[in-house]
Amino acid sequence: MINEEIKQKILEMFYNGKGALEISRKLGVSRRGAQKIVREEREKIKNGDAKNPVKKPEKTPPKLPERCPKCGRKVILPCIACNTKRKLQKNIGEELPVATIDLNPENRAIYEQIKKSHDVQQSPI
Repeated sequence: MINEEIKQKILEMFYNGKGALEISRKLGVSRRGAQKIVREEREKIKNGDAKNPVKKPEKTPPKLPERCPKCGRKVILPCIACNTKRKLQKNIGEELPVATIDLNPENRAIYEQIKKSHDVQQSPI
């Protein structure tokens, strides 16, 4: 039999989002005992009889990607790339080199065509 003090601790941990297994391990009670108390409390919540019912958090809409004001990438702000670059520059103390790729002339021409078409499509109106 679980005393009232332990039962209150179980319910407190339950309301803080802990599961029966974690509760049983931390409080040194049997898993089934913790499950029984949690199950009873869930039934009370369903029936509206619980003393401290858990309120479901309001869903916040997901963040949409925006243009980074520093680098222009379309990211969910804050821009991790800019933050990482800033931290690296701070540690190294010098400007970081820009990554480049060497293309053979044929592939360079294809790249330039694609880049030009993207620049035209994304130009501001």
